[in-house]
Amino acid sequence: MDARRDGSRSRDRPILGQIELGSYGTVQLARDREPASGYPQRVNDDLKQALESARSVRFLCSGNIVRSAFCELIGRDRGLPWSLDSAGTRFHNRRLYPETREALLERGLAPEVLDDFTPRHLDDLDDPPEGMVVLGMAEEHLAFWRDRWSTPAFRIAALLDETAHVADPVLEGASFPATFERLERCLDAMAGLSPGSSGSTRRDA
Repeated sequence: MDARRDGSRSRDRPILGQIELGSYGTVQLARDREPASGYPQRVNDDLKQALESARSVRFLCSGNIVRSAFCELIGRDRGLPWSLDSAGTRFHNRRLYPETREALLERGLAPEVLDDFTPRHLDDLDDPPEGMVVLGMAEEHLAFWRDRWSTPAFRIAALLDETAHVADPVLEGASFPATFERLERCLDAMAGLSPGSSGSTRRDA
């Protein structure tokens, strides 16, 4: 692979394939494929208990311009009772992907909120705070995270009792509308597992 695990490009070898996204940065051709040994993940007591006791939730995807960004911004807009943020594990970007921005505007988010959003990479992050739970779109994202930290981490689709990863509309050709709808259902499931749902004190989002 021509990308280092930290998302930076190799200085010694040319990039064999890439997608030019203009002002949205350069994304190398890659796939969010889970390894054959990837474990099936379902909603279970560990995930439920982790969310009910968590202070914050971090969403992970490859570039923080589509899937994880959508989750953070919609989750904040809905007032989910955690401190929410998101990051990419591979690619460094500068702004939301156009289809993500359009979907968020359609859902009533203010343009200035979207303008203020800056995609982040794992390299940009400090050590996670105590009480954080990580939700990744695919096993690959969790593997990148676990290489650095031991924070509890799960596939986000486990919230829907599903084992399939949430495919990347940019690199894997998944439907943008279907992807956003699926992620909204994940957020709905999160709300049902929130601290407030079990009688705990609500935390600011």
